[in-house]
Order: sequence, then C-alpha cells, then structure tokens
Amino acid sequence: MKRTKLLMLLALCLMLALPATAETTLRKTLPLQMEGQEEPYVVTLFRWEGVLSLWYGADHFAPMVTRGGLRFDLIDNQLDAPVYLDIEGLYDPTGTKPGDLEDVKAAYESDGWQVTPLDATGMLPDFHFAQEPPQAFTAQKDDQRALVLVTNVTSGAYAITIEYPEEAAEGWGARMAQMADTLTGLPGE
Repeated sequence: MKRTKLLMLLALCLMLALPATAETTLRKTLPLQMEGQEEPYVVTLFRWEGVLSLWYGADHFAPMVTRGGLRFDLIDNQLDAPVYLDIEGLYDPTGTKPGDLEDVKAAYESDGWQVTPLDATGMLPDFHFAQEPPQAFTAQKDDQRALVLVTNVTSGAYAITIEYPEEAAEGWGARMAQMADTLTGLPGE
C-alpha cells in the first residue's frame, strides 16, 4: 500500500514537471549587445516545419505567415515607420535560377532606396550552404533603414529583410539582427 502511494506520488510529480521542462526548451535567454552593454534577451523558438527555425523575442514580435514566407512585426510599434524581420522565399518560375541578390537589389533601387553593398561574413551562420555564404546590402530611404540578405538553403532561396527607422537601429535593429542570426534550416522533415 505504501509503495503504491509512493509510486503514485512520484508519477504525479513527474507529470507536473513535464510542462515546465517543455517550456524551458522553447524559451531561453541570449546575451544581446545594446549600446556597448550586454543585456539578457528572452527568446522563444519558432519552427516552420521542414523549412526553418529561429529564436525570436515573443514579448515584442509576432510571427505572421505571408504570401511569400514569414514576417515578424513589432507588436506595439510606437514609431512612425515599420519595424520587422521578413523571411521571403525567392521564387523562380523556371526553376533554373537560385535566389539572386541583383534582382532583390534592383527592386529596392526602383522603389527609390539608396543601396550599399555589405560584406555578410559571419551573418546567418546556420542558414546558408557552406560553399555559398549569404550576400547582403543595406538600403536607406528617407529615415528608414533596411538590411537585406539573400541566401540559399536546402528548402530554397530566401531574402531576409530587417527594416526599421534610424532611431530604432540600436534597439529593435539589434534585436532583429540577433533573431536573424539564429535562423537554422530544417531540411528533410
């Protein structure tokens, strides 16, 4: 009788512990450099089955499926301009050409953005083929800034865009850059 009660108590304790264990695997704290100081940034795992995963600031950003991919908008945006991280699949109807930085850059330029090439070394560390690092540029239109990376992974070619007004560069811009750097491809699921 005592043994049965003890086993039941142990089983109950294990059942109560499982949700807490699962929760800790979906959220974690990463260090973030903000204005020269390291501060903790709580992130949540987002998985797009068979395509990608990333850690994002769920307290501040909301994921949304778009026509071309996935977008993380700032939830309570008090600024007068958009603040978002966008992951858009680059579709080639012929299937013969992978994602092309020049096509993406031309689209920005035709919309009036000033484009500057950027060395993407070290960016998107787990979201590109080893022999094919991402390509990047920055863009500016009035007070709005954008960092655009084009990369190829097993699930396809993607344009990763981080857009924010200049006043948000040190805060939201840094957070979104960290989110992008956690991108990981999930082939074969």
